[in-house]
Formats: sequence, structure tokens, C-alpha cells
Amino acid sequence: MKAIVISFAIILASVSALPNLQVEKAIRSGQERLVTDQIVSVIEDISQAIIDAGLDPLIIENNEIDYALPVPSIFNVRGFLRGLLFQGASNIVIDRMNLNILTMRLTWNIRLPQILLNVADSGVHANYFGKDFEASYSGRLAINRIVSTGDVRVSIGIISGISVRSIALTVDLQGIDSQLNLKIQGVDLSNYVNTYLGQTMPNTLKEFSGDINDLVTIVAKEVIETIL
Repeated sequence: MKAIVISFAIILASVSALPNLQVEKAIRSGQERLVTDQIVSVIEDISQAIIDAGLDPLIIENNEIDYALPVPSIFNVRGFLRGLLFQGASNIVIDRMNLNILTMRLTWNIRLPQILLNVADSGVHANYFGKDFEASYSGRLAINRIVSTGDVRVSIGIISGISVRSIALTVDLQGIDSQLNLKIQGVDLSNYVNTYLGQTMPNTLKEFSGDINDLVTIVAKEVIETIL
């Protein structure tokens, strides 16, 4: 679900970053390109901020943890992480961003082609009150083609300023490619996890896409009205 709302959050962040008076002035003067250019600019700034924060790509070649309480028999843990690669969160593609002055209608289509997480190897061993816990994880997880489309109609009043007349948002996910290897307490859960992430979850999201989009639209309208 976090992946599904990424593009929605990007648009909301873009809208919230635009000064109301500046937007109203641009719309009243018929300079719709100024508004859409500002939104695109904010999205590009968000993308660059993700890169500058070192989150895309995020690379961890080797990391280890070894921790124990002063009384290790109560709790101690050892773990390692090798070859982690996370990328794609900043690759925001804007296919369409349009404002129609005559109808006061803002429409957009943006997408994240792929968000990828790859781990060469990782493992953890913990002991708490004499009980052992072991787990290992490796593999590849790719969330493919997250697409957000929006259709927002607004009104501009001399006193009231900008208000939302209607809003419709859709978020679509092409699919999830899960090739994970997961063992917990020596039990291989790889097939279960891969089936759930690669089949069950996408099918469930597709089945309830209408309800999900309705919820996203309701939340978006409340947020935008608060901002405006």
C-alpha cells in the first residue's frame, strides 16, 4: 500500500508547495502554463531531493550488527546485510500535466516505472531468555509501473479564492515481481511469500481498485481543501 500512494503524495506535495495568490494570478491571466510548470518543477525538486538524500540509489555493500544487553542471556543479537540495492523512487515520469483555463480543470498522468529492492544476502540470529531465533533473506523484489492519474476541477472566487469543485484520482499498479528467498527458524517461506507478493497482493489490489481509488480521492480532497 505504501508504494501505491507514492505518486499521490508527490502530487499533494506539489500542490501544497504552490502559493495560492501566485496560482490565482496565473489562472486569472490565462497563463495556465505557469501553473503546470510550477507543479512539474516541484516534482522534479522532490525527485532530486530523494537522490541528494542518498536514497536512490541506496547501496549497502556490507553491514553487520552485534548487540547484547549487559546480561546477554536476556537478549543478544547478531546480524549481517550484504549487497543491498534500492533504486527507482526518484525516477518520476510525467506523461501529462495539463490545466484547461476554460473549464478550470487540472489533469495529470505520472508514473514510477519500477521500484527495485535487491539483497545479495542477509541473516539474523537472536537469543532471548534462552530461546533462539534465526532468519535469512536474499533476492529481488520489483514493484512495476505505479501510475497515478488525476482530474481536479476548481473554482476561483474573488473572496473565497481557490476551491475544489470535483476531484477524481486513480492509482494503478502493473504488478510485483517477487523472487525472494526467506527462511525463518529453518522453515523455507520463499514460495509462500513470492506467491503472496507476486500474485495475491496484485490481484487483491486490482479487485478492490475502485474502493482504493475512492478512498484516495476522499483523502486527497480533504487534504487539498485544508491546504487551500
